[in-house]
Amino acid sequence: MAGFALRNRAHFLAAQRAVVAAARVGNQMIAGATFAVVGEKDHPALTVVREIASGLGGLDTGATDSGAGAAQFVFFTDAHAAAKLLTAPAAARTAAATDSRNGAEDNLSAALTPIFVPVVRCADEVTALSEALTKQLTAAGGTVVPDAPRAALTLISLRNGRQIGVATSHNFDFRQADAAGRLAWAKSHMTTTARLVQKLGDMRGEKILISLILEPKTATLALLLRERTGADVAVFAPANECDPAVAAALQDREIIVFTPQQTEIEDRAADIRAAQKAVSWKPHWLIDDGAHLVRLLHLAHPESLQQLRGVAEETTSGVTPLRGMAAAGALRVPVVAVNDAPTKTLFDNRVGTGESCILTIAYDLDRPLIDSEILVFGFGPVGFGVVRAARALGAKVTVVERDPLRALQAQTDGFHTAHTAQAVATADIVVSATGYRDTIGVAEILAAKSDAVFAVAGGVTDEINSAAALADGAVQQVESPYAGALTLRRVDTNTDVHILAFGHGVNYTSGEGNPIEVMDLSFATQAAALLQLRTELAEARPAVYELSAQAVRDIARVALNLDAETYSGSYTAPSREALTPWQNHRYREEEGACPR
Repeated sequence: MAGFALRNRAHFLAAQRAVVAAARVGNQMIAGATFAVVGEKDHPALTVVREIASGLGGLDTGATDSGAGAAQFVFFTDAHAAAKLLTAPAAARTAAATDSRNGAEDNLSAALTPIFVPVVRCADEVTALSEALTKQLTAAGGTVVPDAPRAALTLISLRNGRQIGVATSHNFDFRQADAAGRLAWAKSHMTTTARLVQKLGDMRGEKILISLILEPKTATLALLLRERTGADVAVFAPANECDPAVAAALQDREIIVFTPQQTEIEDRAADIRAAQKAVSWKPHWLIDDGAHLVRLLHLAHPESLQQLRGVAEETTSGVTPLRGMAAAGALRVPVVAVNDAPTKTLFDNRVGTGESCILTIAYDLDRPLIDSEILVFGFGPVGFGVVRAARALGAKVTVVERDPLRALQAQTDGFHTAHTAQAVATADIVVSATGYRDTIGVAEILAAKSDAVFAVAGGVTDEINSAAALADGAVQQVESPYAGALTLRRVDTNTDVHILAFGHGVNYTSGEGNPIEVMDLSFATQAAALLQLRTELAEARPAVYELSAQAVRDIARVALNLDAETYSGSYTAPSREALTPWQNHRYREEEGACPR
């Protein structure tokens, strides 16, 4: 079973729920995070937690007091042991962030807030264990912090000034949480974005329009741009990509928001009206998603296009048509392909989207994925992330990929590959990770077995063509076993299939979107793109440009909290040219002339 020893199914589900909860309650990434387990030695569920978290890329600190005290996620079955761990001196460190370039303390970042998640088999046990830990910590001098960022998270401030979060329910519905708390939580974790925005300097009198999925991370980007540059900032999002509570919180803070009212969520005309209003605002700079607004500007709003100075594009589906526009001579402004920068694609696409989509699917289904066969369409960066995360949760994974080179890569990475017809019929879960319309068409939907689940990772409009299936005779069911899912029934065979999140990107529709850490990198990359557009590309001809290699290195240094001049460690690589001058080769007559 996908590398896992056969264990009690209830223990596996408890472990899966705990890992899903850890990521969901703080909208944080397991990959790259440190974690520890505290409780009974060799507890079956804790053993599975360790395997799942490690498979997702988490860094196991071990179960020692000092190791667990440094962890970002702590999974526990023993409240007393967890409380003892937190009140020990090893847990007393603080990590106030300092910008090493100017020595100024960054007030966005406080001490690391680890999240403690109980690993148990039912909701009542979660509540009981969480309450026991909270009681023991407050008895030791801790104070409960009001306005937690999630409905299912209790923040506790310890006497040493450190804050910790305790997960209190296995439901973890972020929609029940206070928008102000969610914004504050995101802002406290987006220090890389904050420091890159600071580099933009004074932008008073300039207008920045952000067209991205509107949730707490995007809201934080908007607030940082206004607070740290003085620019006028507005945000646009279609109704199905907008969190109404977050939109309202932004408006309360005097950020302009162009989005349809919640009552218009299925009204495409309302989305169009909001988009028209957004581009009529006449921005100087545009942060776009899918190149939809920049194309609208070119095709229908010449008066606003005249004021536009540059565009930073977030996605593959946006960069591709923009390159087509440039090749056809139709592009009128310089564009930086943020999507292609390593600080975006290597983390956002490959890690953040894959992990958050699979964990959201696991949350929605609430069954062990170790029981499931998952079929993934596409083995690009997003597809790679999806299959990697699915395998970490024990699923049997098969890849459908048209590109033979990528299919070969999938095989050498240890995944089965198959053609569509032979794979859909046996799959329990089908995930589209291509970013292309009609990836899942009528044939795939009709070939699926009864109660198969479909989902989109990332996603564009109609990546799963449910409308075509309805036109072909499928019937939409009023009730679905999964919240926010579209269930289609074939009357002739009485077969049901379930499309999670109505075919929209599952992680941002059913969840809180990509984890804060990867969006911090992506939005830092957006800030670096704006800086490049305002400086070295200020007089550039219209074209699609890459983000400079130096900017990418600077973002990575800031994310690692390193100074601008050095990388910690004893080895400093010279430039490639200095390392291997072309005149030097192995068979040159002069001794010692060639470095080996």
